[in-house]
Amino acid sequence: MKKSAILAMLVSLFMAAGTAHAEHKLLVTDVLDAKELEGQATFEYAHSTRKIKEAGETIGKERATEWASTYSLNVGLGHGLELDASIPYVFSERESKTGFEPEKRDGVGDFSFGAKYALVKPEKEQPFGLVIGTDVKFDTAGPNNAGTQTTAVSPYIAGSQKVNEHLTPYAIYRATLQNNGGEDSHDLALGVEAEVNHNLTFDARFDAIFGTGTVEEKASERYRLELASYIQLFHNFYLIPAVSVVTGSPVDIRETKEQLGSPKTIAGAVSLYYLF
Repeated sequence: MKKSAILAMLVSLFMAAGTAHAEHKLLVTDVLDAKELEGQATFEYAHSTRKIKEAGETIGKERATEWASTYSLNVGLGHGLELDASIPYVFSERESKTGFEPEKRDGVGDFSFGAKYALVKPEKEQPFGLVIGTDVKFDTAGPNNAGTQTTAVSPYIAGSQKVNEHLTPYAIYRATLQNNGGEDSHDLALGVEAEVNHNLTFDARFDAIFGTGTVEEKASERYRLELASYIQLFHNFYLIPAVSVVTGSPVDIRETKEQLGSPKTIAGAVSLYYLF
């Protein structure tokens, strides 16, 4: 029943879309015009490791490997308003920890729905853009699939300033609030989009993510650097390869007094993007 509702939602968004009149709407402060629609499929691999310490001594390791994908559809309603919908699918996720049996999971993840509104829409005569939005991730996947078993609400605000015809810095602040013991977090991102020519654009982004902790783990920070490129294969259709690295602070476990060392994560992704 849940999967049928999700499919109906995505089909409704697709039927509401018309034909795009512009190109290259990829920046976070861009908002689709009325009846425009953009679709994206992302395929990602990530591998992470971290040491497990007790009283300053290394007693084991924690490893995680994931092959996953995310599918999204966004539709413009006009008047600066855009609706977004996405759903992930995990092909394989394996987590192992010294002294414990490996954990595996796969399947459909939790469905997300969001809305974005342009407070200031970037134009040629107005190089500054400002949007606000909220994404809601529902607990739809269930324990037998790849869901988080939490509902998360993520309000955000994003701004961009076109320096010249080819260079656009941007900034994003996002708060994520979860129930069922999930960790709340605050994410500040700074990035820059550099257009080489009509068919090639580079995007560099740095995120500082501050987690508030959970019942089991104390607060921690994570830092993420991502480099991506937008390669236009033909009119309104893009290939988007990306690589990222993540590190951060150690995490203290409240009950056992163990400490998880700084995470070391390497990830690569390839996306297919089309603006209708």
